[in-house]
Amino acid sequence: MENIRRLQHFRNASLLSTTQAAAWLGVSYWTLLRLIADERIKAIKINGRWKIPTSSLESFVFGSEIAAPTELTFTRQEIEYSEKLKHEIMGGGGDE
Repeated sequence: MENIRRLQHFRNASLLSTTQAAAWLGVSYWTLLRLIADERIKAIKINGRWKIPTSSLESFVFGSEIAAPTELTFTRQEIEYSEKLKHEIMGGGGDE
């Protein structure tokens, strides 16, 4: 039940922390920082901490950037987990 509430919070948030954004994408914190440094994900610094707009994550996942990764490779298990998490966050979970 706690996971459902946390996922609901992600859906309603317009800015996510790096930890939340990494969980949303299903990647590590360090991978997310690399994506920000490479400007593949747009982020802003507020009081010295990165904040990632949900629209930036959606653009990365559903936009053209995902079609041509240059330095990231994911296992089938990582991709399936990411898809499952994305589905749950976007409201398709139904496991309340």
